[in-house]
Amino acid sequence: MLCMQIAIVENNESDREKLEEKLHAWAAMNRKCELIIRHFTTGEDFLKEDFNDFHFIFMDIELDGKLNGIDTAQALNKNGSHTPLAFLTMHDIYVYDGYGTNAVAFILKPVMYERIHACMDTALERVSNAKYIYNSKDTILSIPYRDILYCQAALHYTALVTVSGTITHKIPFYQMMEQLPKQFIRCHRTTSVNIMHVKQIKGRELLMGNSIWLTISKPYLTQVRDAYMDWISI
Repeated sequence: MLCMQIAIVENNESDREKLEEKLHAWAAMNRKCELIIRHFTTGEDFLKEDFNDFHFIFMDIELDGKLNGIDTAQALNKNGSHTPLAFLTMHDIYVYDGYGTNAVAFILKPVMYERIHACMDTALERVSNAKYIYNSKDTILSIPYRDILYCQAALHYTALVTVSGTITHKIPFYQMMEQLPKQFIRCHRTTSVNIMHVKQIKGRELLMGNSIWLTISKPYLTQVRDAYMDWISI
């Protein structure tokens, strides 16, 4: 099952709660993914985050702080964000201001479930199709991130252990880490696991979906346990 992280940038608590209800209704009906939803009331707070961690952004145009939603979306674009977003507003006078951003929808409040449904279907399609591109001297291969169980450093190479086998790629482990999405958690100096494929944590070991036990180094134990608890409690 896929895990999607959604950002809601909204300063009105009632509007945020109604949007969240519709998002959870979509997830319950869809049954293909789980949602992690994070809330922000200002554009300034949201821009402090690693926005590439999010799969979709719902952005209210009228926000607290100095930046409105349009300003925040434009700042995301300038910083290289490609995350799709939907603007939320009580007024349709802003619709043309959203051009030049990554907006895929302009949703008038009160938001209708059908509009949220369409946005989330778009986000799910993007996540489902997300792939790591393996490009060697004589081979080009696309590997869905959902099919990668874990990655391990091997000198100047990185081993990708997938559901169908192991591929060794000539790329340093630290460079591989920079390309992996948020569901990959470092459990050792040389190992990063896809939290979606972790079946059990016992002491300082974790059991992967291929029945392999991996060691958790002490410095990473807390973050691995927290990530796993977040995943299984969604």
